[in-house]
Parts: sequence; C-alpha cells; structure tokens
Amino acid sequence: MVGHINSQLNLAELLRMMAQMPMVSKVDLRQLKPVNAGNPELIFEIIAWIKPSIGTTE
Repeated sequence: MVGHINSQLNLAELLRMMAQMPMVSKVDLRQLKPVNAGNPELIFEIIAWIKPSIGTTE
C-alpha cells in the first residue's frame, strides 16, 4: 500500500493501531533512502504479517 500519512497521525500511533488488528500478527517499520538527494521527505515502509482467514483456499 502506497500513500501519504496525514501529518496529524503520528507514525507510532499508526503502527500501534495496526498491531492491534486481530488479523495482524506482526508489524515492522523500515526507513528507506530518499529517491533522490533533493527529496527532504522521510520515506518509510510498513510491513504487516497478516494471518490467513480460516477457511480460505488458495
């Protein structure tokens, strides 16, 4: 999922909310290097381990 986080939403709060979801077993956060040196934004990648639903078939 790629998107912008509203500056009012704290990154730590977002991770805490994600970790509390029943289907999420683990949440990880990685800081990525900027796409170019002139980009002042910090870029983070959030990785969530999602438990498969019971009864799902592949």
